[in-house]
Amino acid sequence: MADGVALVATAMNGIVVGEVHASSSGLFCFSHVLTDVTVAVDPDYRRQGIARSLFESFFAEIAKRLPHISRVELISRESNTAAIHFYEQLGFVREGRLEGRIKNMDGSFEADIPMGWNRTSPTR
Repeated sequence: MADGVALVATAMNGIVVGEVHASSSGLFCFSHVLTDVTVAVDPDYRRQGIARSLFESFFAEIAKRLPHISRVELISRESNTAAIHFYEQLGFVREGRLEGRIKNMDGSFEADIPMGWNRTSPTR
C-alpha cells in the first residue's frame, strides 16, 4: 500500500487470521499522519498475541518505509474497553470523546474514543 501500511497474519496452513491497515489522506497538512487504523483477528485465533504482533510489525514498517510518519490515529467505541486498554499498552493516548457517534442495535447511543500515537511519545 503506497499511501499507508497493510499487513496480514497467517496461520500455519496459510489462511489469513488477522490484518491491520491504515492510510494517509494524501493532503500535505496530514502527510505525517496515518489514520483510520483497523485491526481484525479471526475469533478462533484471538488471545494468541496476533494483534500485538501485527502492531509490532506495523510500527516497524512505518519506521522502515515511512519514516516521515510521526502520528497514527484510530477510533474505538467506548464499550470496547479491552481494545482501548490494548491500544494504550501500545502507546496510544485517548484524545477525547465523540458523544453519540455509535448507534447500537437496541437504539442506544455510545461515544467513540479517538486515540493517537505519536513517535515522540514516552513509550516509543
